[in-house]
Amino acid sequence: MATAISVRAPAEIVEELHAALVAAGIDVDSPRSAESAAEAVDAAIGTKQIRTILLLLTLAFHTGSAGVALADKLIDLKQKLTGTQTIELIQPSDGQTVAYIDHNTSDQTVRDLVARTLTP
Repeated sequence: MATAISVRAPAEIVEELHAALVAAGIDVDSPRSAESAAEAVDAAIGTKQIRTILLLLTLAFHTGSAGVALADKLIDLKQKLTGTQTIELIQPSDGQTVAYIDHNTSDQTVRDLVARTLTP
């Protein structure tokens, strides 16, 4: 049985995470907009900012080593976050956010959050 988790983060973070997890052989869907089309159209942004701000990625884990790979990549990627940017861990079954990771989150805390999120 697989355990799933979704990650919502800035587009460049999700795209890099997706590429790394695919290369590691982890079952992951394609990144998609974290906002509805209506929200994107109604957003007060200029033409140079049309690109989706946040993307959502859902991963399925069949082994514990996949969770370790996710934690390691999140530790690497959190260093690229700036200001108030976060990486959000979400339970796909109910859409509830279970954790936020920012550039100040310790490496051990990231490992603990991923482990706790993936524990059924």
